Amino acid sequence: MIFYNAKTKGFYDENPPIDSVEISIKKWNDLLKKQANGFQIVADENGFPVAVEPKQSKDEILQQNKLKQKELIDDATLKINMLQDEIDLNMQEDAKKTEVLLKQWKMYRVTLNNISFSFDEINWPEKP
Repeated sequence: MIFYNAKTKGFYDENPPIDSVEISIKKWNDLLKKQANGFQIVADENGFPVAVEPKQSKDEILQQNKLKQKELIDDATLKINMLQDEIDLNMQEDAKKTEVLLKQWKMYRVTLNNISFSFDEINWPEKP
């Protein structure tokens, strides 16, 4: 058997602190596998070890959101450029439909550009 101590956040195979809890070797191995995949081991409300996904800092969340915003804007710009090329070269199959779609993509891109990053969770607009 293996022991876990919530105060020391450590595992023991012998001479554990007095307030440690006993876990199976299988449970210990499962926890170590999850830890190797980026999870953190913490104590639950009863002092038993559990694997949890690490919380991201506000800066990490902000950077991820800004990167996603840039990627979506880049994708929209590519689509807008292609639609504009079709119009400029008079190569669209349905002129009215292409112009409507172009306007929708432009509105989508502007909406992306105006997203406020003051919230952790962002309601990203739907692509046209």
